[in-house]
Amino acid sequence: PLAKVGGLGVVDTGLSRTLIEKGHNVDIFMPMHQCMKYKLIKNLKAVYNELWVQDNHRWYPEQVFHGHVDGLSCYFFTCGDRFQRDQIYGYDDDLFRYAHFCRAAMEYMYVTNRVPDILHGHDWTVGLAPVLLYEDYAHRGMGDNRAAFTNHNNEHQGKCWYGEALLN
Repeated sequence: PLAKVGGLGVVDTGLSRTLIEKGHNVDIFMPMHQCMKYKLIKNLKAVYNELWVQDNHRWYPEQVFHGHVDGLSCYFFTCGDRFQRDQIYGYDDDLFRYAHFCRAAMEYMYVTNRVPDILHGHDWTVGLAPVLLYEDYAHRGMGDNRAAFTNHNNEHQGKCWYGEALLN
């Protein structure tokens, strides 16, 4: 409901509620999009002011915020100005923006020891998160964790030009 593009927000909300009803702890992580419906976030506050995230051989300090949306625990990542846009996605640099978000989310879980039993990623925007879990964070103590990935719409796969990524 905060950053609705299709049905993903509805699915995330419903799945999160069901898991909580079954006794699980659930936290939702998402970029802090400029175009979100901020009025729906209750008690939004900064919880981490200098999360250092590596991106293309440089380190960037990021901020992490926490709030509740319809009673669900949500963490929001500033990711510099990468998400200060009028739309959720559809930009030439989406690959890099969402890769940075995945790295920020994984780094936050690592440095705060908020390590999930199951990391569940939804759609192409967080497709890198399970890869990071197993390739970068498993040897740092997150090796017993599992990942699930759900693709909600095959029509939207985050297709973009990857030439620049190969050059960096």
